Amino acid sequence: MGRKGRNGKRFPGQDKQDKQDLIYDNDKSHQGWRAKENENFAKVFYKHQSECPTTADSKLICMKFFLHGVCTKDCTRAHSLSADDSKKFESFINSCREKAPKQDV
Repeated sequence: MGRKGRNGKRFPGQDKQDKQDLIYDNDKSHQGWRAKENENFAKVFYKHQSECPTTADSKLICMKFFLHGVCTKDCTRAHSLSADDSKKFESFINSCREKAPKQDV
C-alpha cells in the first residue's frame, strides 16, 4: 500500500488514477533544489513557507513541485519561474538549509 504523510494523508501519485493528474519538474537545473533524503522537509523547508518568495507577478511558488519534483495538475501555484524568480527561490532554499538544525540536514 502507498505511503502516508503526517496525519494519515496520502501523497499524490499513489493511485493509478492519481498518476494521470500529476506534473513533474524535469528541469535538470532544478536538481540541486530537491529535498535530500536526510532532510526533514517539515523542519527544513515547510516551517519557513511564509518566507517563500513569490514570482514577479505575485504568484506563490509551489515548493512541492520544485523540492519534491512532482505536484498535481490542479495546483494553482507557480510551476515555471523566470531567471529572477529562480534566483530568489534558490536563495530561499539555501537560507532554509542554513537555518536547519544540523542533525536534520
